[in-house]
Amino acid sequence: MAHGLQVFNAAGSLRLDVSDRLTRLMYSAVVAATASGSATVTGITTANAVPIAMCVDAAGNYKCPHEVWITDNTIHWAAMPAPGGGSTDVRESSLILVFRHK
Repeated sequence: MAHGLQVFNAAGSLRLDVSDRLTRLMYSAVVAATASGSATVTGITTANAVPIAMCVDAAGNYKCPHEVWITDNTIHWAAMPAPGGGSTDVRESSLILVFRHK
């Protein structure tokens, strides 16, 4: 069995395969749990980059990360709604990473 990271888009097409492509970290930021925003990143496009959002609280519990996407050379992020519309908000700040591949 092969090892590595593969990322697919919504249509099921392979966007990133770390086992056969070199990647470079182009952007990283920590954004607040309820924040939405964007940043222009020189050198990325929708065809050569993949965004990742992850969040873990201080106790090591996985929480709801931000939604992230790329338009042209801009990374965008949006806060996810509180799950189930309940009164318990499990959102946390996210670490957003953007990797460029060749």
